[in-house]
Amino acid sequence: MSENFEDTKKTLEDFNIVKDEVAKLCLNPSRREFYDTDIEPLLKMLLELSYGSSNLSNVAKNLSSINYSKTSKIEDSLDLIYDINKSIEKVFNQLQCEIKDFLKIPSSDICCKKGIEEE
Repeated sequence: MSENFEDTKKTLEDFNIVKDEVAKLCLNPSRREFYDTDIEPLLKMLLELSYGSSNLSNVAKNLSSINYSKTSKIEDSLDLIYDINKSIEKVFNQLQCEIKDFLKIPSSDICCKKGIEEE
């Protein structure tokens, strides 16, 4: 039991050392966190919706070339494509807003900038 505790303690100490070293780099970690939590999920969603829309478009195209395919199935596919494209537009608009907010976050701390200018 104490061996596990010592291992955990050592890991936490190492983690704190790394955290302190990263802090010395004058980076703004909130910028990375904002990207990871607000922008990246929207990008992934946009990508997945785009793939779905593209694939359904190919399905509708292939169905239209088959003589015995039902017109209603093609129309259903097209309706779904339009719904997905509306969602894509909403996600894209939200992504634009998030990117504008992201660009407002300073890339480094002010104190670090002052330190660089003084050298």
